[in-house]
Amino acid sequence: MIYKYKIPNFENYKDLLINLIDNNVNYSVQNEEEIISKTDYDLPEYLKKEYWSLLKEKILIDFNKDFLKKVNAKKIYYNNYWFQIYQLGDLHAPHRHPNCMFTNIIFLNLPKKNLKTNIWNLDNTKLDFTVDEGDLITFPSFLPHESPKNIFFERKISISFNTNIV
Repeated sequence: MIYKYKIPNFENYKDLLINLIDNNVNYSVQNEEEIISKTDYDLPEYLKKEYWSLLKEKILIDFNKDFLKKVNAKKIYYNNYWFQIYQLGDLHAPHRHPNCMFTNIIFLNLPKKNLKTNIWNLDNTKLDFTVDEGDLITFPSFLPHESPKNIFFERKISISFNTNIV
């Protein structure tokens, strides 16, 4: 149900990606379902997202090949992408991603393992999986998932994107 891809040479990209994100727009979200200290979700497409260019050119090429082989598909399409920085007290309540087949999350900075994304099956059982910094997880977008409350002083940083395959 969860496909996990370990980004090769992740340590070569981690700081660069985080710097590109830190230098990006300063937009936060706070409502009943989410508190996110910094994100570029829902911002206009014309804003340059340099971290995404780096991902597409250096990291996602091999991921695409590997994932397409795994699911026996020919092409992958990205229909949305964004980063999130969760500081102390931040969270994202259970939600789903519409209008796509898969949700993908790259863990750039994960202070503690229990800050990983929680994912539930349709029968409300929590999926059991392990994740490390540099892992990219992919799962069906109709599965509910959440980012638990960050109770640590160190930031959780992730990049998410939605995909479809043919």
